[in-house]
Amino acid sequence: MDLPTLPMPGLLAGVAVTLSLGVASFVSGLALGGLVMLARLSRHRPLRAAAIVYVSVFRGTPPLVQLMLVYFGLPQLGVRLPPVPSAILTLSLYAGAHLSENLRGGVLAVDSGQWDAADAMGMPR
Repeated sequence: MDLPTLPMPGLLAGVAVTLSLGVASFVSGLALGGLVMLARLSRHRPLRAAAIVYVSVFRGTPPLVQLMLVYFGLPQLGVRLPPVPSAILTLSLYAGAHLSENLRGGVLAVDSGQWDAADAMGMPR
């Protein structure tokens, strides 16, 4: 029995590009989100304010608008990026904003008794 052929030969290539963009954006967005989470929990006001502005801007605008601004707007400033790196950059910034809030919520959800118990065991904050 013969295997059926795909009606669109570029479909698998598109899936591969989409998955690679997703994985690369998530990994770099997670690293960025961790840094932004630390900035949001910081006691330094300018650092915390910058993190709040970043999260508000990137969570408050649609990702398609952000993609258009990076791909078409940066060349107006003299920065030219190919399509894939500009997509990874934009999606990483978008994912970083969302993941920073997830991570921050997880840290803030730890009960004060747990922090006290860790302190009693000699663990640093």
